[in-house]
Amino acid sequence: IEKPQTTFDHMKEWSAIAGVNGSFFLASEEAGKQNLIGPMIQAFDLKTADANFNLDKDSMATFSLDLDNKAIFDYWKTSIRIYAPNDNYIDIARYNEPYYGHTDFTVIDRKWRSSTIGARNGYYPDIAEMIVVDGIVKEIRVGQSATEIPLNGYAVITRGANAAKISENFKIGDAVRLEVSTSPKFNLMKMAISGGA
Repeated sequence: IEKPQTTFDHMKEWSAIAGVNGSFFLASEEAGKQNLIGPMIQAFDLKTADANFNLDKDSMATFSLDLDNKAIFDYWKTSIRIYAPNDNYIDIARYNEPYYGHTDFTVIDRKWRSSTIGARNGYYPDIAEMIVVDGIVKEIRVGQSATEIPLNGYAVITRGANAAKISENFKIGDAVRLEVSTSPKFNLMKMAISGGA
């Protein structure tokens, strides 16, 4: 989904017999790429989520199909948190929705891209990336070039004033817990796509 395509081309890519043109995309800082806004579920698998989406008011609805194939239109609310071993947590703004500037907390895994953001040749000299594999912090990187996101893990990315919160709350070897919850519950949905204008 990171690469812009027509609905028909996406359908061919996934061998789908039907498609829904929905959501809204922000241009990525990478040429030819895009970032989805709002929750998306494909084949029971949560691909993206945004804790700021509908946070203060109901502004963008999401179309979803539940386990009984019932169509649901609702204003999804999302909470994303990563917990340290002492149960302190950081609120994550986005899951697989990189946002230009990267000054909030974003979790990115292989469902979205294969590598982290990185310092981009000095453009983000203060970027902090925490690499988690099988629930264990494997690396905390600051101002380094992009690295591969592990197949069985994810990266927590931020910069600016938030970067210090990673080293203040986590260290290499820590067991961490990522929790994503939505209303309605994403694990009861076959698919979901948000509307946008």
